[in-house]
Amino acid sequence: MASSRQEELTRLLNQYAILYYEQDNPAISDAEYDALYDELRALEEQSGQVLPDSPTHRVGGAPLEAFLPHTHLHPLWSLDKAQSIGQVADWLGRLERGLRDAQGRLGRSFAAPTFAIEEKMDGLSICLTYEGGQLVCAATRGNGRVGEDITQQVKTIRTVPLAIAFDGLLEVQGEAYLRKSVLERYNKTAAV
Repeated sequence: MASSRQEELTRLLNQYAILYYEQDNPAISDAEYDALYDELRALEEQSGQVLPDSPTHRVGGAPLEAFLPHTHLHPLWSLDKAQSIGQVADWLGRLERGLRDAQGRLGRSFAAPTFAIEEKMDGLSICLTYEGGQLVCAATRGNGRVGEDITQQVKTIRTVPLAIAFDGLLEVQGEAYLRKSVLERYNKTAAV
């Protein structure tokens, strides 16, 4: 049975998610949200009970009405986080087991993975859809299945190719971010 703390955390985190994802008005820091989220996840594991509206089963929020909705070809799920060396080691073990399993099933070997570690960057998950080599849509993650069509805004990013050398249908998922120094410079010159 879910505890009253689980119910309280579920209610709080859902309110914070609406403020963050749908109203663009965060009420707490990312670190504070993550701590509450981790507490809820731990309580769910301990009790074996997950409330139907638990944010642990959700990605992002509903698309904003200011943008047209876009349904992704493939879901854009959120990445899990690792907050300790032990969690990174566990992830690496799962990756290695997955590679061994794939090698056995496919009868071929794969190169050992290499990694780069960097500070956490918080950006905006973006999905670019190319058809016949042309950028036909750019969308936010939204709730993982339906995002916001931001094609016109993304076309202003000079490093996003408007055309690629690929004739089929291709969906590219990644993270768009802006350095704080660039944002500060932009805010000084942008019309409000």
